[in-house]
Amino acid sequence: PKPIEPPTIFADGRYHFSAQPDEGTLESEIQDEGVTTVVNFRRDSEMESVPFDEAELINDLGATYVHIPLGGGVGDEPGYDPEDVDRLAEVLENAEGNVLLHCASGGRARTIWTAYLIKYEGLSEDEAVLRAQRAGQQPSSLDRLLGKPSAYVPPAEDE
Repeated sequence: PKPIEPPTIFADGRYHFSAQPDEGTLESEIQDEGVTTVVNFRRDSEMESVPFDEAELINDLGATYVHIPLGGGVGDEPGYDPEDVDRLAEVLENAEGNVLLHCASGGRARTIWTAYLIKYEGLSEDEAVLRAQRAGQQPSSLDRLLGKPSAYVPPAEDE
């Protein structure tokens, strides 16, 4: 496994988002930023390339590690299921302090959080997408494939 570069951290209140964090980023987020729970959305097969035991490091630092694998849904690999949003809601409800959500790039973490905002916080899809964009979410894969920006354009006062 190759070393992991420190990722950029995006925040929305108590929620922090990143690509795969390196050891130093995890230590900083937990010790300096008040993160008490880290939620990893990477599949098991993806974690094989991480050069340290993330769960062990987080637990050693006194935080809670939660693994909710999201993925392509091929074979035995997990897909994207409504139960995953329910599980995230349970984790967020029980977490005290800040929460770091990550996957390989941060995209899945922000996508499931967007679904959480809609399903559990009552935000409209437009409001939830805008919050995710403010927390670093990139245009969707469909938007990129079609070569056009997101269909959602924030009102002038939000820009």
